[in-house]
Amino acid sequence: MKSIIIYGGSFDPIHNGHLRIAKAASEKLDCDVVFLPAKNPRWKKPGTTIKQRVEMLKQAIEEYGCDRFSIDLFEANSGDGVNYSIDSARHFKKVYKGYRIYWLIGEDSVNTFKNWKDASELAKLVEIVFVSRPDIDFDKESIKRFNMKDLQFEESGPVSSHAIRSLNCGDIPLSVRTYIEKNELYYAKIIRKSVGGKRYKHCIAVANLAYDIAISNKFEDPFLAYAAGIAHDIAKNGSMNVSETIIMKHYPKYIDYPKWSWHQFSGGHLAKRLIGIKNKEVIEAIECHSTAKPNMTKLEKALYVSDKIEPGRGYDSSYFISECIKDIEKGFLIVFEANIEFNLNKGLPPDNDLTKQAVEYYLKGNKYGK
Repeated sequence: MKSIIIYGGSFDPIHNGHLRIAKAASEKLDCDVVFLPAKNPRWKKPGTTIKQRVEMLKQAIEEYGCDRFSIDLFEANSGDGVNYSIDSARHFKKVYKGYRIYWLIGEDSVNTFKNWKDASELAKLVEIVFVSRPDIDFDKESIKRFNMKDLQFEESGPVSSHAIRSLNCGDIPLSVRTYIEKNELYYAKIIRKSVGGKRYKHCIAVANLAYDIAISNKFEDPFLAYAAGIAHDIAKNGSMNVSETIIMKHYPKYIDYPKWSWHQFSGGHLAKRLIGIKNKEVIEAIECHSTAKPNMTKLEKALYVSDKIEPGRGYDSSYFISECIKDIEKGFLIVFEANIEFNLNKGLPPDNDLTKQAVEYYLKGNKYGK
């Protein structure tokens, strides 16, 4: 008997966990996978249009390169106010006559499946399959009642669409990340609204350069550099009153710093509050990306240099980029010293303790750090 897997979801956005699960299901059940993006899912309201989610899905599948994956737009083209799986299952029973139809659900749907519309009928029309996770306590009664099959695959990874949308995970195809940037979705929408069009382009350039530097220097998680880069200027175009309020409440020891530096501190706070970034290393990198500081981490150095040398700055920064790509430690010293010298030539010596301490720490013994 021929078989087919239907994999429904909002895919808001599609991520590599979805793709790994689909690949595992395809291999274990030896059949093709049909992705079924929901236009109006019952349990959630997507923050993007069905057209955008379908386009991201198309690009992800193409990049992933699995010829057993395809997309069906039955739900996407429906005029229904809510997409119910039972309606789709009845449809596919007609389309795939004589097929064994597997219905692949996410691990978070196992325990709620009993609340799905006509769940018992759905379980008779199709065979429910799922991927287990060690951190989830599954409802064994539901698994037995609806004859669910565990695919015994635990390598989907710690990724979720929510974590993608809030810049807490970057486990997505690069084509999807680029689509999010260009179409200003999720975190990109928040940043674009905060910084304006011109600076948004700068943020994108910084993020991608920081990511490339992280990749070439074998950072444990290169995505952290991307996250810090795209969010680093989130407070740059904001009201000085807002930044001052944030600094007085959360960073009082920096309240006497020059106003040009305030955005790095308030930016760290806004990255947490507006976007939802939770990673402490990312926040701390944002909080020193303009001034620098002594004993910076590789992530902090990658953000600092990327902000200073991204190609859109209007000068030939190819030498600096090349040096940072080769070795972020040496590249940082080159960029930091060049930046200090550039400001000194403009009559702008370090005007805050963090930069002064960084000069002493990194350039001690030369003409700037005596």
